[in-house]
Amino acid sequence: MDPRAKPLLDFISIPESRGEYNIVWGGIARHDHPPAPLVEMTIGEVLDWQESIDSKYMSEAAGRYQILEDTLRDIYKPAGFTRNDRFDEDTQDALGFYLLKRRGWDDYIAGRIGAEAFANSLAKEWASLPVVSGAKKGRSYYGGDGLNKSHVSVSAFLGAVAAVKSHAVPEPAPRPPEPVPAPMPKETPMLGPAALVARIALYLLAGDVGLSGIDVDVEAGTLTVNVESVVNILIGSGILGGTLGWRKLAAAMGGKL
Repeated sequence: MDPRAKPLLDFISIPESRGEYNIVWGGIARHDHPPAPLVEMTIGEVLDWQESIDSKYMSEAAGRYQILEDTLRDIYKPAGFTRNDRFDEDTQDALGFYLLKRRGWDDYIAGRIGAEAFANSLAKEWASLPVVSGAKKGRSYYGGDGLNKSHVSVSAFLGAVAAVKSHAVPEPAPRPPEPVPAPMPKETPMLGPAALVARIALYLLAGDVGLSGIDVDVEAGTLTVNVESVVNILIGSGILGGTLGWRKLAAAMGGKL
C-alpha cells in the first residue's frame, strides 16, 4: 500500500467505524452479529455472514471501512485475495486502499484530476463523507435515503485529500559505509646471506666494534667484507653469545635472522 494513503484511510475510518476493524453496521441486532471477531474470520466467512443477514437489514457493512457484501465480492479478487484469506487488519487496509484506487487515487496522484473531483468520487464510496461541490455540497452523496448522512465538514475532508500530496514519504535510510580494512603490517623481509653479512659489517662500523676484515672504499662506493673475519669479530666481542645475542643484533639492524 502506498504510505501516502494511510492518513487518508485513517481519516475515512473515523466517521465510518471509529477506526475499529471488528465493527459492523450499528443497525444490526446483536444476535445477528458475526460469530467471531471479523479479524479472525476469512473473507469467505464474512461474505457468508453478510449473505445470511442481507434480507433482514438495510446494510451489512463490515469492518474499518464498512465494506458492503456486494462491494467485497467485487473487489477481493482483483485486490489480490481469496476467500480463504483472513479479513484481518492488513487485509482490510489493503481493501480500503483498493477502493481509493478504484475511485481515482492514481489519477489524483498523477495530477490528472484535482482534489475536488477525487473527493467527490470518494463520497460515492463512503456515505459518511460529504460531496464537496455542486448541488449536494456538504451532504452525503446518498443523503435523503433515510440511512446515510455526512459526518465530516467539507473543509476537513478537502484538507485530508490535499494532505495526501504533501505527505512526505521517508527516504530509505542510507546504508552505512563499508568498513575499510586496516592495512596489513609490512613484514620485515628475511635477509639473504650476502645482505646479512653486509648489514653486520655496517653495524660493526657504526658501533666501532672492530674494523678487521671490512674494507670501505668511499670514492668507489664499495664495501668489501671478509665473512670469516666478521664472524670472528662478532664471537670475540660477545655479540654472538647465544640466541639472545643474535636477536639483539637483529633488532639493532632492523632485520630478521
